[in-house]
This record gives sequence, C-alpha cells and structure tokens, in this order.
Amino acid sequence: MHRRELLKMMASMPIAGAVGCSLSPKPTATTMGFTTMNLIFEGPFIFMMDNPQVRVLAPRVDGHRYMINGADAPASTYMLSGVAGIGDVQKTQYELPPGADAFWLSAGQLHLSLNPQESAFFTFVLPAPQKVVALRSRAVEIVDAFGNQRSAVMPTTYAFVYNVSDPAALALNPDTGWRPQSGAQSRFANLSVAAGLPLDVQDPTGQHAHIAFTELKSFLPGLSMEILSTGAEVNSGTVEGLPEIYRRGNQSQRHSERVAKVVTAVFKNDAPRATLRTVSAVLDCQSGGVGVHHP
Repeated sequence: MHRRELLKMMASMPIAGAVGCSLSPKPTATTMGFTTMNLIFEGPFIFMMDNPQVRVLAPRVDGHRYMINGADAPASTYMLSGVAGIGDVQKTQYELPPGADAFWLSAGQLHLSLNPQESAFFTFVLPAPQKVVALRSRAVEIVDAFGNQRSAVMPTTYAFVYNVSDPAALALNPDTGWRPQSGAQSRFANLSVAAGLPLDVQDPTGQHAHIAFTELKSFLPGLSMEILSTGAEVNSGTVEGLPEIYRRGNQSQRHSERVAKVVTAVFKNDAPRATLRTVSAVLDCQSGGVGVHHP
C-alpha cells in the first residue's frame, strides 16, 4: 500500500478509533479503602460477650426512640458483614474509665443468664470486637451486683472497633439505608445505634432512668444492681477515625444538625400561618448498658 493511500485511510477513521478509549465513559468511583469500622452504641444496651459471637440487645422501654445512623429503624435482628472479629472475646481489649467495672459482670460468678421470655427491640449479632471503648459516661451512686452501696461510673456510649476484612461487603443486614461512606473518615467507617428518651417527652417524676434500668434488668433475672442517682454525662474516651459529631452522643441531635439554607418563599393570603414545631430532640435516657462476660 502506498504511503498516500495509507494517510487517506487514517484520515477517514473515526476519531474514537484513532485515539483509543478517550471517548469511553469514565469509570465509576471504587469502594473506599476502609480498614477500620467503629460501631457505636448509645443508651441502655445489654452486651453479652460470649463466644463465638457477641449479642447486643436493646430492651423495649416505653417512650424510647430507636435509631440507626440518625434515623428511626425497625425492630429486627441485625448482622454486620465485611468485618473481621478476633475469634475470642477473651482477647478483646477494654478502655473503660475507673469505676466502670461495676457494669461489666461475670456471668459465671453471678449466675447470670438471659431471660428467654424477654424480647428485645434491637438485637445485634456480631463477631468479637478488637476493642471496646467507653466514649461517654456518668458518675453514679449504685448498689452493686454484690449488694454494696458505692460510687461508680456508668458508661452510656460505647464503640466496638473492628478490622474491615472486605470493604466492598461492608453492610448492615437487614438493610436500613446505611452506607459506609456516610460518616466515613478516610479509611474509617462509622455506624451508630441509639436507644433513648427524646427530651421533648416529659419525665415529671425523674424516674425514667430507673424504669429503663429495670427493663434492662428484666433480661437478667439474677442481677440485683440498683441505680440510686446519676450525674452529668461527660466524655470518657475516644477511638481513632471517629468524627467530632459522633463524640457528642445524642443521635437524634446529630441527625438534625444540617447547614441552614436561604430559599425563596411566596406567601398567599389563604396560606396557613407559620408554626414552630419540634422536628428532632436530643436522646437522653440517663441510663447506660451492662456487659456480661462468659467464661
């Protein structure tokens, strides 16, 4: 073939064919390279640290709101996929404030077992976490599980820390709409679960914390612990990769904290009058959870 004919042939070729894939669609974004998962529990939960899986239960309490990732979630049994447990709860590391040991109990020593007649609102079935950290807590006066009246510290928010084994498979099942990219910080995925009483619900007697703890104890008939009084909630620990908004507790408040926008509005004479409504309130049950270790 002569050189002039070859040049004519090249000039008649489609541009896309001449330059390869330059006009092809851009590839979609790949899954973020998560290496760590922080699963946060806020409110009165029961943590059954038993091999081969950990069970986390939220008792049904009148007036409580149950939320996952800042949104109301249905009652169900949930499982977290895409994370790796350490295989043995005896190897889980604990970062708890001094005095929090009163709320982490030995099932064998106290003859504690779950009441089969009680039904939880939330149940999470999880692998053993690498680490359990108390993020927030309250000073309390209690009668402990051994009948001694004393001061203690009651954690109200915990973080379960996991290694991510498969970022593409990281999900909560059944699906509640949570996506790992929501609340993510670089290689850290974050998911929060909350159970508590909204502040706009009246508690005139101030006894709700005791009622909630009584409901919690109904799952553990052998537990005789009593909470006499509670102090203010304070920060007590942290984990890497946790956004500041998750450190504050109060999940429904986080859900309502959005950037304000100015929009154009048109008012008509027949339009209803504007009213002020509470669309979200802070969850604050003043009661934390109880952890139970099995030998």
